[in-house]
Amino acid sequence: MITEGRRRGGKPGTGLSGRTGRLTLGRLSAALEMAVLEGKFVRNVARLVKPPEHTPRERDTWSKAEVRKFLAKAARHRLHVAWLLSLYGLRRSEVLGLRWSDIDLKAKTLSINQARVLVEYKVRIEEPKSRNGKRTLPLDDALVAALIILRKLQIQESDAAGTAYQAGLAVLDWYSGGEYVITDELGMPVHPEWYSDEFGRRGTTTPHSPSEPTSTRATTTCSKVAPRSRRFTRSPSNCEKL
Repeated sequence: MITEGRRRGGKPGTGLSGRTGRLTLGRLSAALEMAVLEGKFVRNVARLVKPPEHTPRERDTWSKAEVRKFLAKAARHRLHVAWLLSLYGLRRSEVLGLRWSDIDLKAKTLSINQARVLVEYKVRIEEPKSRNGKRTLPLDDALVAALIILRKLQIQESDAAGTAYQAGLAVLDWYSGGEYVITDELGMPVHPEWYSDEFGRRGTTTPHSPSEPTSTRATTTCSKVAPRSRRFTRSPSNCEKL
């Protein structure tokens, strides 16, 4: 498994990480332990297997200057709002799952009601990842202003495109209604991989690996993250001070 166990999420036949190996062994051991308790097996042989080595990777953070530089470069990009939300701590799936009905610009809040995730390169809608995933969060003035600009842009694009705007929604098997916040010029929700790739192309330095990162500690700087899975781990004001 460690040397050639990969079947998806990369080149088939290549090795998986020690962390993946340890998690898999743990789940197998738990299943066998239950079978022993039920009398189906005499003993749990998985206990005899030595877990593979795993050294957690260190997580870097951007400095205030790096955050300012990235946001300055991204200010005119249509994903500016999305990257702001990612830098504030939202998961990629939460950012891409936002609809305009989830945002109250007058009350300066946004609600996380769903996640738009990628499973084997297929998009699907899921409930937020944790029990506390459904939540309402405050928006600072910078985010409100950016959202207003994005909304005006989308209205202009809708007028220019006419009937072609959002016409492709009908063929999306995961779509069940609503106007999504993060879209392309024709009002189509952007693909999660394109979203992350654009972040990598415009980042001032190389962001984290595209695999699901761990949650961040609240710090005085915004975390250096690829826009993947993220919790809202700090208040917007922390980033606003940058």
